[in-house]
Amino acid sequence: SYKGNQKECHLCGEGRYAARLGQAECTPCNAGKYYEFQGAASVSNCQNCTTGKYAATPGQPCLICPPGSSCPHVGLTAYQVCDVGHYSHRSGQTECHPCPPGRFQNRTGQAYCDLCPAGKYLPASNGTSESQCLLCPVGKYGDNSGLGNCTTCPSGQYQTSEGQEMCIDCSNEGRMMTNNEDHSACIFDNTFISRTIVEILFEDGVAW
Repeated sequence: SYKGNQKECHLCGEGRYAARLGQAECTPCNAGKYYEFQGAASVSNCQNCTTGKYAATPGQPCLICPPGSSCPHVGLTAYQVCDVGHYSHRSGQTECHPCPPGRFQNRTGQAYCDLCPAGKYLPASNGTSESQCLLCPVGKYGDNSGLGNCTTCPSGQYQTSEGQEMCIDCSNEGRMMTNNEDHSACIFDNTFISRTIVEILFEDGVAW
């Protein structure tokens, strides 16, 4: 470039070019493009911002897309915010990811998904609201947040209510009690009763 009060021409700076002789000023690369060296002589020197980056202002460097957004194409002039039910927790991403099971996001442009609270679960991905989190059913429990499924109560335990974080031990109701098939209640432990009777018979010398 050359101006009347200058004694010599200067190379165009980064992000600019001069395609004609005698230009007083260099022309900035269009938004979405940039040239990282000096002395560009053609608009063709301006290169598209790569995926994961964007340039909103002509002549300015390409910027890395922030968390909560994506830049899936080259030459973008703006980043794309993540939609509800999606997230991107790192900068420079080319796509937003769906919230995994047990998590949801009801806002756009977020870096992380929110967790379903303990005692609830969300089996599907792309959750967009906490209202989609379901109560753990009877016979199961959820002792952590962000669960995609609830856990069946362990052997010898039960749960009669929904949305619980732990199960109840059947031994609280008697030493001869155990869980039923779906862990929703306690029943008499026939195995324990039969074993006790046999032990008594052996001790009395009736069984051998």
